[in-house]
Amino acid sequence: MRFINQIIREPMSGIPLTSPMTLKGEEAWLEATLGQIRKRSMVLLVLEIDGRIVGSCSVQRRMWKEKHRAQIGIVINKCARGRGIGEIMMRTTITLARKRMSGLELIDLVTYSYNSRALALYKKSGFKRVGCLPHAVKENCRYYDDIFMVLHLDDLIKKG
Repeated sequence: MRFINQIIREPMSGIPLTSPMTLKGEEAWLEATLGQIRKRSMVLLVLEIDGRIVGSCSVQRRMWKEKHRAQIGIVINKCARGRGIGEIMMRTTITLARKRMSGLELIDLVTYSYNSRALALYKKSGFKRVGCLPHAVKENCRYYDDIFMVLHLDDLIKKG
């Protein structure tokens, strides 16, 4: 709970949550997350440094006719940024998702246009920009765009 609440309090964090996570909220999230992991519809990688959670990355499979797709999300605490941790977590989480989720073809994401650090990480990880929703987010009385990106897993196989 401390980890996500630190991120939420950061200005321009890139997280859509606006109020701190409660213990009850975290318990509900954990129960739902563990259920999805057991069903192999989600993988979650958590990074600890000195006993403190400083990062998490998850891939969550979509349902029904979109079952060939999953959405990725990553959060790195300020104290752990700029060390290449995000790139390692993305690569590891995608590898785990490919092993655990048979039939997975695409991984997509949405990020905010102001999050240049995240955009650089996603591009470096092989994601391609496929769309933009102007003025999707309002933060600090300013509007920002949602940027949509996708990774075709076949492209990773071809690269190697």
